[in-house]
Amino acid sequence: MVLINKKIVMSRDIGIHGNLFGGILMAWLDESAAAMKYYSLLASILLSSGATAYAPKNSLDGFWRGVFTLPNAEEAPFNFELKGQTAWFINGEERFEIQGVTQKNDSLFIPVDIYDAVLKAKIENAQTLSGVFQKLHTETPDPGIPFQAKQGLEYRFFETPPSASVSLHGKWDLTITTANGTGKTVSLKDPKYAGKVVIVTILGSWCPNCLDETAFLAPWYAANRDRGVEVIGLAFERKNNPSFAKERLEVLKKRYDVGYDLLFAGLADKKYASSVLPALNEVLSFPTTIYIDKKGKVAKVHTGYSGPATGAYYAEFVKEFNKDIDLLLQANGEKR
Repeated sequence: MVLINKKIVMSRDIGIHGNLFGGILMAWLDESAAAMKYYSLLASILLSSGATAYAPKNSLDGFWRGVFTLPNAEEAPFNFELKGQTAWFINGEERFEIQGVTQKNDSLFIPVDIYDAVLKAKIENAQTLSGVFQKLHTETPDPGIPFQAKQGLEYRFFETPPSASVSLHGKWDLTITTANGTGKTVSLKDPKYAGKVVIVTILGSWCPNCLDETAFLAPWYAANRDRGVEVIGLAFERKNNPSFAKERLEVLKKRYDVGYDLLFAGLADKKYASSVLPALNEVLSFPTTIYIDKKGKVAKVHTGYSGPATGAYYAEFVKEFNKDIDLLLQANGEKR
């Protein structure tokens, strides 16, 4: 169980970065293990193709806004650009290129060879597509995840972004009970964490992006822990069962040689996680990383993770991460 008590104290603005798409998809992802393939697609969208057919007509070229309708009735928006036989899925400043977009009569196909799937749509008109993201070669036909897309719309979530309704300013304290049955509690006030920069990462052993982040954080922590920085991993797992969670987290710790605390926080369900972390209700994604300064104030929140497969974006993340930590450590002097 994790309890967060938040005392409001004026602080610097908090930067919120990353892909909120992961948070929108949480309820759907918890339906089955097979859905994790879709998470990798929709969070990273690194696609390849070997399809051949007719190239799309130029009338389809341009920017599009699509919306997936998930089984729980939630919507997951995404952006892409079409130009001939090439498409780019767009996530902020990131653009993931897809080769082999094809059209036959009134149908458009974006084959997803790496996941043995296809994004296929009916061309309703030059400005509207409707279709499904569908797995191929399954024992029973996959009905797919329906979507609709409109041409000429470049915004993703809101055409006119609303005023911020969530504030993460202030001083935080975490009181955490571990899942190993010892009753041990962990708090930011403990000597291990007090006066240090603390990185709190929200993860799950089932989450591919979380594993990528752990693969980065584990060796980084080993190399930097003596500088006065600590890491706490809060794991939300597929079963709200301490014994199950302990087993899964032990596998994770052994695989990545994790030297920081990994603590079971509860069930991998967005509503449950939001009840545990109410201040993050509107931005919670897997993974979400919270940067806490030496005074216990939240300095930054980063949602999502750009892993090594994203190339230059991963390099940019590593550069920014180290810069952020350096600045937090330099405040009031870095511990050496």
